[in-house]
Amino acid sequence: LKAKANEKKERDENDGDGNGGDNSIGADLKELFSKSDLSTGITLDSTTVLGDDITVIAQTSLDITAEGRSEDVAIDGVRVEGNATAQISIQGNSRLESTGNVNINATSKLDAKALAEAKSNENTALDAAIALTKIDNTAIAHISGSTQISTTGKLNLAATTQTTVETDAD
Repeated sequence: LKAKANEKKERDENDGDGNGGDNSIGADLKELFSKSDLSTGITLDSTTVLGDDITVIAQTSLDITAEGRSEDVAIDGVRVEGNATAQISIQGNSRLESTGNVNINATSKLDAKALAEAKSNENTALDAAIALTKIDNTAIAHISGSTQISTTGKLNLAATTQTTVETDAD
């Protein structure tokens, strides 16, 4: 049994609240924001797991970025939200038995970026860019009610998702 969650979050500026960064509004607007939710779980309810080669894995990896890569900003914007979940349940009267193989595997991976760039030099009246990304990534392997799994070789139940999003506004 294994549960694992990873998180990498980046943005250029941070307001320290852990949810997002720098929302300044004015003549030169620059909004940076990055938010993430990350979750992993394993629930075996009325559990009996006996032996040899039983593997239950729920694994989540979230990598989220907001950049706002302007140096001379005239209205920029970036927003990334996120959310990732991997979950395995196997409930009520569970019993996995085996003596060789059973893999139950829920994997979730999410990459997101939002990268906005607006440049205004002295001769330009206005330049604008906005990039928004709101994503959700879920993987669930759920077996329920009077669960019994018994094998003497190979049962693989998997729920896999991998999402990569890059939103760019120039």
